[in-house]
Amino acid sequence: MRRLSRQIRLLTAVIAALVLPIVLPSTASGRVIDNEKYQFTVSHIEQEEHGADFCQNVEFLVRYQAEVEGRLLIKTANGPFPYFADRFQSTETYTNLENDKTLTHVFATRNADQRIVDNGDGTITITVKSTGRDFVYGPDGSRLFVDAGQFQFQIVVDYNGTPENPDDDEFVADLGAVKQTGRNDTEGRDFCDDLVTILG
Repeated sequence: MRRLSRQIRLLTAVIAALVLPIVLPSTASGRVIDNEKYQFTVSHIEQEEHGADFCQNVEFLVRYQAEVEGRLLIKTANGPFPYFADRFQSTETYTNLENDKTLTHVFATRNADQRIVDNGDGTITITVKSTGRDFVYGPDGSRLFVDAGQFQFQIVVDYNGTPENPDDDEFVADLGAVKQTGRNDTEGRDFCDDLVTILG
């Protein structure tokens, strides 16, 4: 269910927006810059929030809700670029508003920057390690799918000439996974088709 991993990335973006209006000073190597807990709720109608980007084959309105809590750690290592580590857990629900059937997604995830490489052109390549477990439950409470394990992926970021300050960083590219281990029941599944089958 590729949509679930997309939703995790969207939640991560919300987390960043909530806890990163911080101007980070230049710091000594190994220093903790920020260590902050957060908690928030997200709620919307998918068709209203995402429009044409939401599943075209889902003919009923879907309400999405999420309760998220976690902790963000930012620290320096070797070099000027701060490293991020984020540990969070969430319960998400997708509800068919016509019949009140609900799909529930419960997950706990830890993302941590493993390596930052200066590309020499104003951008950096960040290798991120993500570990965690996901459980998906059907309307009757039965567990349908389990994803658990570890994967590493890389992204490219433009640091806008301020390597010590991520506030003005701009995402450039997702280079995809470089390593993946564990169990992945949702691999190869289509989230939209599953919504129709499970909630219809």
